[in-house]
Amino acid sequence: MADLGVKVYLDENIHLHLATALNQRGYDAAHALTEGNRRVSDEQHLRLATAQGRAVVTHNFADFVRLHMEFAQRNEHHEGIILIPVRTLSELLARLCNHLDSFTPSQQRDNLFWA
Repeated sequence: MADLGVKVYLDENIHLHLATALNQRGYDAAHALTEGNRRVSDEQHLRLATAQGRAVVTHNFADFVRLHMEFAQRNEHHEGIILIPVRTLSELLARLCNHLDSFTPSQQRDNLFWA
């Protein structure tokens, strides 16, 4: 593991156990449901994550690509968006760990990546 320090916020569509698995491996992961953010808008998720210094991890490609573009157009900043396809928990964990071992917070900031 070469965790480079990106803290993540998993939206409510991401399996809750992924946050637990990441934390057990030494990553800093929060989940929307454990943060009390059930049924909030995607923009609220992005703003809440940004306020905590966290990149959003989501399966919701369309809405978060749009939000990323809207933030850029308004010159607003976010801590990053990590798009990840729906897969098994073990594959999600492998993909996300690989991503977190490859990017620093400054590389992730204001960017959108596919994991």
